[in-house]
Amino acid sequence: EALAARLGELGSEIERIDEYGYARVAANQTPDVEPVEPSGEWTPETARALREQTFKAYLDAKQGARLASVKDFLRETKDRYQSVVRGTASVKKVMLVLGNVSADPDSVFSTIGLAYLEKAKASSDDTLVVPVLNIKPEDLRMRFEVSLVLEKMRIQPADLLFSDDIDTLRNLGYPLEVVLADHNKLAIGQEFLKPNIRKIYDHHTDEQDYPASAEVKIQTVGSTATLVADEIIRERLLTPELARMLAYPVVKDTFKFEEPSKATPKDIEIGRRLLESANLSSEDVWRELKDARRRLTQLSINDILEADYKSYGHYGIAAIQDISLKDLAARQGLLNSLKEFMRRKQIETLLVFVYYQQETGGGQVLKRELLVLNEDRDLIARLGNFL
Repeated sequence: EALAARLGELGSEIERIDEYGYARVAANQTPDVEPVEPSGEWTPETARALREQTFKAYLDAKQGARLASVKDFLRETKDRYQSVVRGTASVKKVMLVLGNVSADPDSVFSTIGLAYLEKAKASSDDTLVVPVLNIKPEDLRMRFEVSLVLEKMRIQPADLLFSDDIDTLRNLGYPLEVVLADHNKLAIGQEFLKPNIRKIYDHHTDEQDYPASAEVKIQTVGSTATLVADEIIRERLLTPELARMLAYPVVKDTFKFEEPSKATPKDIEIGRRLLESANLSSEDVWRELKDARRRLTQLSINDILEADYKSYGHYGIAAIQDISLKDLAARQGLLNSLKEFMRRKQIETLLVFVYYQQETGGGQVLKRELLVLNEDRDLIARLGNFL
């Protein structure tokens, strides 16, 4: 710990030189530590090798001194947040890591992973790094896949922060930085955070609705968790626990790497590394997620729609996995439930996107179906012709 603390002061002298985060001292700098004399002739090459060995030890020591677990990080963050709110602790800056409003596994665990990463990279303890799930606490009960992973990690809802905490964080009086996870455009009602956006990690279409100064990492991959895991690997922070947490959204979003339109080579490479580190198989992860989703069918139509819903002003989109439109249509009172949902959300158009795997003679095939609800029959007819 003492070594890590001392070497931590030299962090500014580290220069990252390859894709997995090995380090060396810049050629014109020498670490303020007693050098080890080489056994042979002292040459620039031996000096450089010794410096690299010194800073590999630095990285290993610093990694060992970092947070012990994600659960500990979340609990410590929540405790510190509450202390700052009460005024019994102070910070210089607040960093809000915010997921999207669907709060699916990719959003939730990319958010937690990014916050963990930012905290571990911090050179001092004067920044409050806070991951926020962009839903209300009571809505977590409908996120069965998320709850599955949280339970495996022994993380309690009380350890988390939710959208209700955003105003409190904003009003603490400290400089605020926002990191967006799994989206690049703020949700309706959260636009006030736009000037504070500093970083973005996302795999959706770039809306280009953020400050020009923001550090943006938007790539066409199957899952934002792939991008987050890549950064964690680069920083030499990957642990079996982090690998397990991030493997679930990568496997889910790429349909266990079997959907060509979703799984990119990067998803496959990073996903397999996560699975190997966590000692998991994609089949096991997929089966657990599917078992968790089965509980969705026990919910009301309203709760099924809420489980993965995004609002875009006058229209909204609900995504449902493992339920066909035929199964949905068999639910009693479906039309009235859909109309009531639209009324409550104050939208003119509702799009319900369902996707599921269907057994065929050649194996499983991904099926996608779309239901559009709007009172304007002419609009529906034109949309039907377009599709």
